[in-house]
Order: sequence, then structure tokens, then C-alpha cells
Amino acid sequence: KLPDMLRIAGVKELFEENGWATEFAENEYIMTPPLWNNIYKGALGEVVGHYLFKRVLKVNLQEIDDTNLFELFDYKFPNSPIYVDFKNWHEGKTTDKARMIDKISEKAVKCGCKCVIVANIIAQTNSEISIVEKAGIQIVTIPYLVTEKNGKMLLDTKAWNEIKRCIDEYKD
Repeated sequence: KLPDMLRIAGVKELFEENGWATEFAENEYIMTPPLWNNIYKGALGEVVGHYLFKRVLKVNLQEIDDTNLFELFDYKFPNSPIYVDFKNWHEGKTTDKARMIDKISEKAVKCGCKCVIVANIIAQTNSEISIVEKAGIQIVTIPYLVTEKNGKMLLDTKAWNEIKRCIDEYKD
């Protein structure tokens, strides 16, 4: 989804300013499938998601630096019990939703979280926002922050309104 993400306003400039690849050119190196799936795709979602939250919400998400909580979620809202996990999902991937919710709530309990926002960056299909309460934690799953309409990459109003609702409800 790199080419699509680069079509989001400001993302290509962000990549160019940081010296990050904006295309895959043939060379003597190869990215192994585990590196591609487990590291690169996740990092791509995190970078673009962080940028969008800063641009849209004017929020600079905090990295999680507590070694006991590192890797539970991608970021934390400043001074808040809200954590964010960005995704770079592709359509057609089937996931056991109940199992995913259990796993997220277990991680949320460990870090004292009250609300988790699980946000996919781009999707081409219409999926609904999901809000689930588990173990006293609200888990908000956003199927896409950006969607393509008429050849343009646009912010999804419903998604951003739901994120704002979550922030307002759980901010300190």
C-alpha cells in the first residue's frame, strides 16, 4: 500500500524529508518475507498513522518507552489512558475477532489503559467501526482512517469523529 499511502496529502513530502523510500527500486538487497510482513508493513502503518494524528488532531502521540509495556501498543495519547495501535491490514484477511478482542484487552489491562484505538490506515472496502467493551476497556476498531474516492485519498469523517469522541470521553 506504499503507493496509495504516498497519495495521502503530505505523506510523500514526509517520506522525502526523512529520506525514506518512496518506491522499490531493483538493487542487490532483498527484504525477506518475515521482515516485510512483521516489520516493514507495521512500521509503515505506524509512521503514516502518527503523521495523520498529528495533522488531523494536532496531537503528538507519545512513544511507549516503558520496557514492560513496549510492543503492547504503538503509541499513547499524552497524559491520557488512551493507547493507539496502527494497522496496515489488507482486505481478504480473515481474523477471529473475538480472539483479537481478548488479546487487545489483555494487553490493555497490563498498561492501565481505558480505551484502545486500533486504526487501519487505508481500506478500499466499506467496513463499519466497531466499539467493544471488555474488562472495563473500550476497544475502538477503525477499519480505515483514509479512503479512496474518485481517485483521491480522503480522510474518513466517521473514523475521525469516533476518535475525537474517544479522546473527549477518556482524556484526563
